[in-house]
Amino acid sequence: MNIRSMTGYAQVKVNVDDQLTLTLSLKSVNHRFLDLHLRLPGELDPVEMKIRRVLKERLHRGHIEVTLSLERSGGAAFAVNRNLVGGYLRTFREVAEEFGVSAEPDLNAVLKLPGALNAAEDGDAMAALDQHVTGALEECITRLNHMREEEGREQLRSCAAV
Repeated sequence: MNIRSMTGYAQVKVNVDDQLTLTLSLKSVNHRFLDLHLRLPGELDPVEMKIRRVLKERLHRGHIEVTLSLERSGGAAFAVNRNLVGGYLRTFREVAEEFGVSAEPDLNAVLKLPGALNAAEDGDAMAALDQHVTGALEECITRLNHMREEEGREQLRSCAAV
């Protein structure tokens, strides 16, 4: 029987295609129950429940931080969420006028708002991304459990030496 530590870290980086790379990391610390904290790009909201289900099946306890990021290279297309960006700009200008402040919003800051820019992807691309996320998650969980088992063996050795 393998004894696992509750502490561990694993990271997997996957090149989805020549323009998109995803990085998934799992960090685990001790906790009585399974306590999941996910940080995902908004465009991956559709796969969040699937990620949670896989984590619940494979990990049974611990405070688990899941961070998933997408990195796009130069040629990737983006769609502007015009309702969000337009609403923010209108509200900014209304408030500035109401309080007598002469200022204009910083477009760089506006475009960094969550949901302001989304990748212009079709359904096939999203399905492929979903498969890559699932594969990366499985590999990352395997690596995390391996690290936790090594840590558990080390803890047993140090206890036996005492």
